[in-house]
Amino acid sequence: MVPSHANKAGRRYRYYLSKALKEESADAVDGWRLPARMIEEVVLNEVHNLLCNSACLIEFLCLTGPRLKAMLSEASRLGDRIRKVGPAEQRGVLLETVARIEVRQDRVRIVLHADALREMIGQGKTDRAPEQDTSEFTLDVPVSFRRRGVEMKLVIADNRAPLLAPDPKLIAVVAQGRQWFADIREGKVGSIAELALQCGVYRTDVGRMIPLAFLAPDIVEAILDGRQPVELTAARLKRVRDLPVSWDDQRRLLGFAR
Repeated sequence: MVPSHANKAGRRYRYYLSKALKEESADAVDGWRLPARMIEEVVLNEVHNLLCNSACLIEFLCLTGPRLKAMLSEASRLGDRIRKVGPAEQRGVLLETVARIEVRQDRVRIVLHADALREMIGQGKTDRAPEQDTSEFTLDVPVSFRRRGVEMKLVIADNRAPLLAPDPKLIAVVAQGRQWFADIREGKVGSIAELALQCGVYRTDVGRMIPLAFLAPDIVEAILDGRQPVELTAARLKRVRDLPVSWDDQRRLLGFAR
């Protein structure tokens, strides 16, 4: 895959594309288009988790010696730091430590430079037995991919906490429904028809969005946190007709029910 980007409304959106899509070849129909931030967050999270996991570091990097405790402490500090610094410093750490990233149907495989990580935490190169000597090691993240429009959405497939990804458009739809209901309740407009005319939208659009003011509180909180089901987009929520009054029915309809 190769990096690409698109500009929309003054904002730049970065992607990784299959070469077939980039080159607009005949095989492009089978290509992938993945939001760059989605993949990069997976990689950043895995590197952070590794640096903060003493047992995994000892195993993968063959850490030994009297400075073991100091090296593990330095690794933990580095892990915490890369979650707090800006993109430029994060990029520098990842370019130095990540050999390559393989995106597969069921996993994201992150191949890391072992010696680069050793030097970062203060061990440096060591004299290891041939059977222990490895310049690279891999981290596998089980995932599944679901299509969302023209893009693919990545879903972590194991029991770890999912990556939070608040959707500004989805949040805006919920906020708009609540605002329109408030306008009618407070008497700022006399009817749905008047509100639609004032906002320059169809009456049916207003009628479908006002019930969003009565979404279950946990659904609203999940949307604000980015914990909504991957299939729940702003477009889908706006198309919902006859939103159930029951919160349990809402959860089932919108994919929140477990």
